[in-house]
Amino acid sequence: MTTISPKRKRNAARLQLISLLVLIFAVVGVVTLVRGPLTSLLWRAGSPLAQVSDAWTSKLNTLFSSFQGNYQLALENKQLQDALASSSVLLLDRQVLYSENLELKNRLGRVPPNMTSILGNVINRPPGTPYDTLMIDIGKRDGVSEGDLVSAGGSVYIGVITEVYTNTSRVVLFSAPGEAHAATLLQESATTSLAISVEGQGGGSLKAQVPQGVIVEIGDEVLFPSLVPEFVALVVAVEEKSQASFKTIYLQLPVNIYSLKHVEVRRIAPTRL
Repeated sequence: MTTISPKRKRNAARLQLISLLVLIFAVVGVVTLVRGPLTSLLWRAGSPLAQVSDAWTSKLNTLFSSFQGNYQLALENKQLQDALASSSVLLLDRQVLYSENLELKNRLGRVPPNMTSILGNVINRPPGTPYDTLMIDIGKRDGVSEGDLVSAGGSVYIGVITEVYTNTSRVVLFSAPGEAHAATLLQESATTSLAISVEGQGGGSLKAQVPQGVIVEIGDEVLFPSLVPEFVALVVAVEEKSQASFKTIYLQLPVNIYSLKHVEVRRIAPTRL
């Protein structure tokens, strides 16, 4: 029977350990030598792939953003169409009421046969003119006369002709300081109307006094008394003081007088105080 001496066993184990250490050092050396070139090679190979990935990601994001933008645009378009349809119905309803009032006035013999409308351009407006006055490009040669009503369109009246020249006319708005007119307050919360006196405050605003017990709400309309619906202003604020017999309501013309470009001149004048 062949036996291996303990000394030979120790030498064999030492040789295996030395061989393992040499192999480890060799692997580390090879990795160190090829690390730089290998990293550069992998970077060059991976860059195009990364660029392609980024490009596709960008295209997908753009596509999804486009879908979302188109959906939002379609939603806003639908909302605008609904609002336009609602406004068209309200405008048609107002026009029907206006036509019915004109027909009723004709039957009662209250419409002058020469009632006409003349379209004019606003050539000067505040702040280029004194408080709440306009200059328009129609005058005597166009048939304009002092006292003619001035409308911002339809039955929305805003002032009256006070001076007429050959080719131009001066318009004083109902909101001009010192102007006072008899008017009617249409209360949204009541079935009745209230006769009031409105005074101009300048800047397109007016005010009036009403008894403390009268219910007035923001948005109530003010008209001039006539069978033709002469819309003048809207209630924008109500001022109440304790233990006072009256409260003050503040009104606003329904148009921006600082950007008004066109008006209509009509031969109907409101009742002045």
